[in-house]
Amino acid sequence: MNKGLIEGKVFLKEETKVTGTEISFNSLPTRTEQPYFHIHRKNEETYIILTGAGFFLVDEDCFDIQVGSVIRIEPHEKRSIRDSTGETMIYMVVQS
Repeated sequence: MNKGLIEGKVFLKEETKVTGTEISFNSLPTRTEQPYFHIHRKNEETYIILTGAGFFLVDEDCFDIQVGSVIRIEPHEKRSIRDSTGETMIYMVVQS
């Protein structure tokens, strides 16, 4: 079993031997959302939407996302993501 596997998420740090970033592939089932808001103390995140569409919330700002959307989040900003389609959303997160 891949040690980097969590339900709906695969971390690639060990497989790629990176030292300054964390890369993960994530999935959200249809019409669901990440069940929590979160922040990071040091790391910024870049989300890249590969399939699906929905909404992204950063602090008080909510906006549409779709295939090809790229969202950069500063460490202190609260974030969450929601799929609003009948298609599973798959997205990549690069944290550095």
